[in-house]
Amino acid sequence: MPLLNLADQVQQLRALALDFEALHTRVRDLSYTPGTDDCARSARSCSRPRT
Repeated sequence: MPLLNLADQVQQLRALALDFEALHTRVRDLSYTPGTDDCARSARSCSRPRT
């Protein structure tokens, strides 16, 4: 079993935490209007492809 580079692990986890925090902020700041497809109106607010 290879040895873990703990410094790299810490750096990756911190980057992941920052990405999660940014995503959380984007989701929290979205305004939702019932009956509309906000993802279709704004590609910036939703990156999943439309089906």
